[in-house]
Amino acid sequence: MKKFYHILLAAVALTMCVGCSEEEDENWNKDGKFYDFGPLEFYIRATDGEHNLFDPSYEGNICNKVSVTYNGETYYYTPESKVSPKYFPATFRGLYQRSFVNRTDPDDPATEFQDHVMFFGEFDFSKKYKNEVFYINWPDGKTDKVRWSHWLVWANDRIESRGDMFLNGKKMQGPFITREFK
Repeated sequence: MKKFYHILLAAVALTMCVGCSEEEDENWNKDGKFYDFGPLEFYIRATDGEHNLFDPSYEGNICNKVSVTYNGETYYYTPESKVSPKYFPATFRGLYQRSFVNRTDPDDPATEFQDHVMFFGEFDFSKKYKNEVFYINWPDGKTDKVRWSHWLVWANDRIESRGDMFLNGKKMQGPFITREFK
């Protein structure tokens, strides 16, 4: 029993030693609020105008023919993730696939369809990224260059996400990258 109390006391002491610094508390815990962020990911779609080329059930899919090169390493397709939608820390997994229900009209459930996309990431949403670059290597030999930056700032008493994303030098509005093969 005495050994148990010593272990408990050591755990409490260690917890107190590795707690948040005042600087962290000042920047990330304003007014007693705690902020939790999901991971940052990029969504890659491919179509021939008629078919989703990342749909594993489509005979002409290109899932195994696409890769992404980032920081000198090339990442290849990993089948659909079975990750729970509950919170989980960002874990960089390279290029992987997930399917989800999408709607062309948010107000009309009849427009739901199964969407298949490749995801690239995950990146820690709370970290600062400046002029990061990755390349999408397509089966036709073409390569798309994606340059992106992301950071968080305090604005109007809340945390805001800032950054930009460029596809082959052209500014984009979000993390969706679509390629159409004809």
